[in-house]
Amino acid sequence: MSDIYFSGRVNQENLNLLKDQILSENPQEEIKIYISSGGGSLTAAIAFYEWIRIKKIDITTIAVGNVSSAAVILFLAGERRVATACSSFLIHPGGSYRYDLLCFLGKVIPLKRLKENESFDEYMNFVSIKIMKERTNISEDLARKSITKSFLFMDPIKAKELGLIHEII
Repeated sequence: MSDIYFSGRVNQENLNLLKDQILSENPQEEIKIYISSGGGSLTAAIAFYEWIRIKKIDITTIAVGNVSSAAVILFLAGERRVATACSSFLIHPGGSYRYDLLCFLGKVIPLKRLKENESFDEYMNFVSIKIMKERTNISEDLARKSITKSFLFMDPIKAKELGLIHEII
C-alpha cells in the first residue's frame, strides 16, 4: 500500500510532483492520496483528473481537513473516495479562469470564443459540471447552481448523500 499526501495549492507544478510520486509507486499496490487543499488552478485539476482517468490508475482519494474548489476535482479522480469525519468540501463559483489559461499556455494571448457567445470561463464551468455529474449523485441543476451562482458546503454526511464520497472513516 502506498500513501501519498497532497496539501497546498492546486497548480501545475504541485500536480506534476504528485504525478511523479504516483508513477514511482508499484502499480500492483493500492495507492491512497490524502487530500487537504483549498484549491487553486481548475485547468491544472482537470488535466490531472483526465490523466488519472486515461491512464486508468486505480487510486483511493481520502479527504482530510478541507477539500475546496479545484481540489474537489482532484478528489473526484479517485475510484474509491473516502472522507474523515471532520473533513469538509466546498464547491463554489469560479473566478475568472483567464489567469489559468495564460499560465497554461505560458504567454499572453487573446481569448477566443469556444462556441458562439461562450467564454473560456463558461467552458470550464461546463467541464466541472460534467465531471460532477459523472462521478457523483449531484444533480445537474445543483452542480450548475453551485459552480455558477452560489456555494455548496458539505460535511461528510451530506457529501456521502450526494455521492461525492463512498465512505466516512
